[in-house]
Amino acid sequence: EWNWAPGKIGHSVFSEAPVWTAVLPTERGPVVRVWEYDRLNSSVWQVDMLFEDDVMYAHAKITNPTAADLRGYWCAPRNFAAQFRASV
Repeated sequence: EWNWAPGKIGHSVFSEAPVWTAVLPTERGPVVRVWEYDRLNSSVWQVDMLFEDDVMYAHAKITNPTAADLRGYWCAPRNFAAQFRASV
């Protein structure tokens, strides 16, 4: 579960709605992209996932094309160990 809900506490109202998906070819293997437009906040959330052996790499991104600040939180899968580091 990947959940973007600015201004809301809990799940997005669109949690069970269909989302867009694509498979992108890369030098490291196929990347699975999942994304959707959030109609409540006029933002787009996106998660790119690469699976190598028994490791999943994920890159989450929020795009806010408006001038308004969006305050929210990002809820990611809970049942796995994760190491987070800043992008360079």
